[in-house]
Amino acid sequence: MAAVSDREAPQLHLGQSDTDITHRSSTSGNEGSPASRRDNAGSSSPLPHARSTSNPARKRTPEDFVFGRVLGEGSYSTVLYAKESGTRREFAVKVLDKRHIIKEKKVKYVNIEKDVLNRLSHPFIIKLFYTFQDMHSLYFVLELAKDGDLLGYIRKLGSFEVEGARFYIAEIITGVMYLHNMDVIHRDLKPENILLDEKMHVKITDFGTAKPLNDTKTDDAEQARDETSARNSFVGTAEYCSPELLNDRAASKASDIWAIGCILYHLLAGKPPFKGANEYQTFQKIIKLEYSFPDGFPDSARDLVSRILVLDPCKRPTLEEIQKHPFFDGFDWENLHEKPAPNLRPFLPATSHHNMEDLTSDMEGLATGTGQFHGDIDAAIRDPFEEMPVVPEAEIAGNPDRSKKLEEQASSPIRRIISHTELIIMNGTVYKRKGLFSKKRGLVLTDLPRLQFFDEGKLIAKSEIPWSEKLKVELKGTRHFFVHTPKRTYYLEALKGDAQRWVDAINTLLQSV
Repeated sequence: MAAVSDREAPQLHLGQSDTDITHRSSTSGNEGSPASRRDNAGSSSPLPHARSTSNPARKRTPEDFVFGRVLGEGSYSTVLYAKESGTRREFAVKVLDKRHIIKEKKVKYVNIEKDVLNRLSHPFIIKLFYTFQDMHSLYFVLELAKDGDLLGYIRKLGSFEVEGARFYIAEIITGVMYLHNMDVIHRDLKPENILLDEKMHVKITDFGTAKPLNDTKTDDAEQARDETSARNSFVGTAEYCSPELLNDRAASKASDIWAIGCILYHLLAGKPPFKGANEYQTFQKIIKLEYSFPDGFPDSARDLVSRILVLDPCKRPTLEEIQKHPFFDGFDWENLHEKPAPNLRPFLPATSHHNMEDLTSDMEGLATGTGQFHGDIDAAIRDPFEEMPVVPEAEIAGNPDRSKKLEEQASSPIRRIISHTELIIMNGTVYKRKGLFSKKRGLVLTDLPRLQFFDEGKLIAKSEIPWSEKLKVELKGTRHFFVHTPKRTYYLEALKGDAQRWVDAINTLLQSV
């Protein structure tokens, strides 16, 4: 955040003065001794409709909290892990840069976010506990969702099996139904805005572009400007933007329903339905309704998504109608927040006559602690290296002939994508699976150690499986094996049917380094 002098520091007035607040679910009492107070930096009074703490007059300042790692970043804010000094309670604190907010004319949206959060109280909506400010920043002290976001789990697993997808889309629907009943449109629903608490239940967050439907202070011209601004704010998240927003029409409750359809597709397929090479191409796909279902997409989910993703918002089903769709047959909607979350497993139906083996992982722990993840994008090519010799697994470590073997491999085309000091242990062609999609890739194992994917036609290094002592490999049949890392599981099919050799080679290397 930009540093400014005290003389230049802007003062923002977010409706009423800043405050310490608590939701009805809070258990806070006297929360430690007051910290030293800055000039005009944390004046406190109750926010509208909020319940005050047992010590409502005490001001909060940044000195009341010990700040930790960055949990997320936006265009004008940073979300930090924080612990309140007096109570040791954990929070996520959204720190907003005042100078940037004023410069970019975002004061209204900060006010809306605070006012909306202050009105809401629901198990599937993130809670706002305190707000305060100092000379340079605004602070929103929010409920901490300890298990990351939904996008992280999609990236980890590739896709969700039907049970998990049904459960999480149901919780999202329940949360959005509450928002709509409170006359609030979220307008930016997407997997990264669906957080997960320590019990793996959803917490809808990021109300910076939310729209209160009962906002009588907004005239028609200002509303039109807001819609255009909201459309332009979908940088990097264009995949969930509704077509009416792109066509300069007002967002409505149906816009959130569109996003729900996109999220359900993403959960089951592993990719969003609309994905172009850039934002413009993505928008064009949305406007033209250009999407398709991959093989293996469940029939009932296909029907539901098809009914939701229609260009005319008036023709989309309501949330109540979605709840009655056959996709939810037999599903118990009552008290979802009290039910145990299902164990998350990837959705890996057979995609060919070769892929009839059981592809359910035997590894535990896929449902917790993934944090934030980053996937990769691949392209498919042929395999020119089928006849290349493979160094026996027994010769991986401590081989006196290593230099000679490096010389023998000097003419290998694969040398172009690895270091000249790396010894090739094994290489071959695999199908790299992510959700319902798979890409053909070259894979090479070296004694660095390294597991490197590459474009076999262009001989270009692509993504790499991050190697660590926590890496685990799992055999799933003659052709299939999984490589588990802390942030992602790689689902691989060995085209030559030598999955066992890959597993043995990787395990031998793990034991030797």
